[in-house]
Amino acid sequence: MTTPRAPEVEETARRYVKKSLITFLERSGQSKERTLQNLSWVVGVVRSSGVRGEHLATIFSEIQSEGVSTELGKVMAECRRQGWC
Repeated sequence: MTTPRAPEVEETARRYVKKSLITFLERSGQSKERTLQNLSWVVGVVRSSGVRGEHLATIFSEIQSEGVSTELGKVMAECRRQGWC
């Protein structure tokens, strides 16, 4: 169960997740080992942000509209596996 947060805090968390995902995608061309480390990092960002459900799905949709990425699919799959979206 999550504690209700102020709208400003929720918006800040959503922006942080979106910018972190974009950074992850920009760096996805690195070595496989580095990409796995970055995947763990970005999943940790999502976990700690508390952004879930429809808000997280909206972020993924916004990023996908800019271009589909295999790496984004990996993050989405992990978030679904965790039950976050």
